[in-house]
Amino acid sequence: SAKKAYDIKTANATIGIRGTGFDFWVKGDTGVAVHDGSVKLCNLTKSCVNLNAGCDLGIAQNNNSHELFESKKANGLTRKLPYAVDQRPLDKHFWLNIGACKQFTAFDPGNQGSSGKESKPPQRDGGDDGEGGGCQEGQEC
Repeated sequence: SAKKAYDIKTANATIGIRGTGFDFWVKGDTGVAVHDGSVKLCNLTKSCVNLNAGCDLGIAQNNNSHELFESKKANGLTRKLPYAVDQRPLDKHFWLNIGACKQFTAFDPGNQGSSGKESKPPQRDGGDDGEGGGCQEGQEC
C-alpha cells in the first residue's frame, strides 16, 4: 500500500509509520516511543521530528514537535507509556524489544518473570525494506 495507508492521525498529530514497532499516547498531546524502525511525528502545523529505533521518544504539541531527552524521557516512559518498560500485561504476540527504553527508567528487569529475564518477543512487523510496515497479514493490530 501507499505510505499514506500507514499514517495514524490523532486530534493533534500525525504519526507516519515506516516498518516500525512503537508505543504512543494521545492525551492533550501525542507522544511516541520507537522500538524498531522509524517514525515521523508531526503536529497540526506540520512541525515534525524523525524518531528512530532504540527508544527515541518524541512529543507533538500545539506549537512544535520535538524529541525528549534524559529526565523528561524517563518521565514520559514511566508515566505515559508503561508498556515501553514492562510488557507483562500484554499478550506476547504484541511484545517488542524494549531493552533500550528500560535503560532510561528505574524499572527493575528482574521483575519480568521468574527467570529474571524478559522473553524475546516475536517480530510483529511485516516491512523488510524500511518502508510501509505495519502488521503482517492475518495479525490484529
